[in-house]
Amino acid sequence: MDFILAPSSYFIAIAESPDLSGRVVAALAAESDNEKLARSGDVVLVSDVASQYGIREVDGSAPAHIRSLQALLSLGGYRMASYVPSFIRIPKSWLMYALSWSSK
Repeated sequence: MDFILAPSSYFIAIAESPDLSGRVVAALAAESDNEKLARSGDVVLVSDVASQYGIREVDGSAPAHIRSLQALLSLGGYRMASYVPSFIRIPKSWLMYALSWSSK
């Protein structure tokens, strides 16, 4: 499973800004102790927290979501990706499995 098929300019265009990451870290720090405890031991994606709290990029756009089927299809070069709704997401466990499998 090699998702690195798109040109680097595509990755730069969809990359999240450091400002977005900082706002997400601030939102995580502001959570209650129970919310932090619920997240402990879990992989936390910036795009998940940003969509949960409604955090946007500096230009007002929503961050690209690595679990979005539309984004993954467009990374693979599939033209039909534009017809897939962006809210359809693959489960986090599938993503973690695919990433661990591809690094072997």
